[in-house]
Amino acid sequence: MPPFTLTTLKNMSQHKYKTETRRFANLCNLYVFICLTAIFMSFAGAAFADGQACPSLPATDQASLQKLARSRHADRGVLWEVSKNGHSAYLYGVIHLGRLDWDFPGPIVSQSLIQSKLLAVELDTDNPTLAARMAAATQAATQALIQNVSNPLSISDEEQFAHRVDKLLEAACISQEQVAGVSLGSRTEILDFLSARDQGIFHDFAIDQAVIAYMKVKGKPLVELESVEEQATALAYMPRDLKAYWEGLLERFESGKVRQAQIEFASAWEAGDIKTLQVSIDRMEKDLKKQLLDDRNEKLARRIDQLYRTRDGAFVAIGVLHLVGDGSVVERLGAMGYTLRKVVPAK
Repeated sequence: MPPFTLTTLKNMSQHKYKTETRRFANLCNLYVFICLTAIFMSFAGAAFADGQACPSLPATDQASLQKLARSRHADRGVLWEVSKNGHSAYLYGVIHLGRLDWDFPGPIVSQSLIQSKLLAVELDTDNPTLAARMAAATQAATQALIQNVSNPLSISDEEQFAHRVDKLLEAACISQEQVAGVSLGSRTEILDFLSARDQGIFHDFAIDQAVIAYMKVKGKPLVELESVEEQATALAYMPRDLKAYWEGLLERFESGKVRQAQIEFASAWEAGDIKTLQVSIDRMEKDLKKQLLDDRNEKLARRIDQLYRTRDGAFVAIGVLHLVGDGSVVERLGAMGYTLRKVVPAK
């Protein structure tokens, strides 16, 4: 039986859109949203046509989950076996969204999790204190950036953009009451989170969270590779022309381009399609790519090297874009003398 039955029962059966919306609204301010949006090349489009039924979460009752657990599942994503000096470990690329059935891994990923003695991730997203700590760290990280904005949003701008976002939320079956008092950035993030749910893609079923929950259920120790402050600083990117940014972003929401990009990104992860994942990186602004990926890749590679040298049997699960292209963690570990064998996808 695949190992995620307890994970899914524990984390997913209680999700409803009302509580989901409130939780997401507290996670991220305007500036973090700008950065998260850039990672996935501007997700979120007008989600559903007028009159179309609002898609709901897949069934997560015990019988449905047990049926999924008994089913055969394909291996998804990209998994490397990493070896050096007679020791081996695993390196897995995850994403922060997914479909329910994706949380039930295939045979190779399952076996690598079972064999591993500990899990290393960027941050423990299952930690109940993370949201508050991230909010505080983000506020500190963004203070220095505000003064660099050359064209900030006026009150009139915010009202205009908020009206456009609210129309998109209404089309995505989110009422005004559900987002009352929520900031413009957080409302836009909610829209992003819901943009591909008609394809069964939800942030509720994020692959990184599923892996973390499974390893915790199994009682295996967890190591964080980054601090909250480091990640908040990396996410605290702000375009100089904030008004132009929002104009472009909302156009992509309204045209559906963002929704399509999210679907394509998730599908590329599912297939382990590194070439398509590379496209997401190639579209990033140079400075943003350096801040989000290049600088962090150097630190992550050093810390993973330290972990592999001092702790046996590690399973490292980090964002898949950190494992793709020039300067990636995979390339850096190779330069450190590690042998990396891609085992998923097998071909």
